[in-house]
Amino acid sequence: MHSPADRKDVLGYETRHLPDGSEDRVVREEPLLLVIHGQQLMTMRTPGRDADLALGFVLGEGIVTNPSDVAEILVLPCNPESRQPAEVRVTLVAAPDADKRGRLSRTHEIRSSCGFCGVTDADALLDDIPPLLPGTPKLCSSSISTLLDALQSRQPIFAATGGCHGAIVANSDHVVVGAGEDV
Repeated sequence: MHSPADRKDVLGYETRHLPDGSEDRVVREEPLLLVIHGQQLMTMRTPGRDADLALGFVLGEGIVTNPSDVAEILVLPCNPESRQPAEVRVTLVAAPDADKRGRLSRTHEIRSSCGFCGVTDADALLDDIPPLLPGTPKLCSSSISTLLDALQSRQPIFAATGGCHGAIVANSDHVVVGAGEDV
């Protein structure tokens, strides 16, 4: 139960006042409607990086192969009065073919998990993953703790709540070029 003093912080979490007078910080999770070239999908996410999430989704699902394949990303805020969730409209340069449209067909909400959750055959986990291309940078084990420290220093929501995922992207010199958090 929320009290009037509960508030949503800019960083993606809420501070809740507990009956004993103490406070707890909880990661926010809210619905997001993705409209990709006219096709609708619903997901839950920590608000704040919705355009990045949409671009990452169309790239990760193979709907586009390059960010330049996206003509426009329009972010519309939620409207609590009309009970409309936040929305991101992604317009592609060219309409997706039938195979790519099929990847957008869902009988459930899209999930931010890695895609392995719920898989029943462990032997099939790596079936569709191609081997690394020659010359592809590889991570040496000695750099893992340094990169984990870099990840931790870029997770303000996790630091406040202890309850969200984080990821970083680093180049072959182990320089962090991107970071993000989501529930």
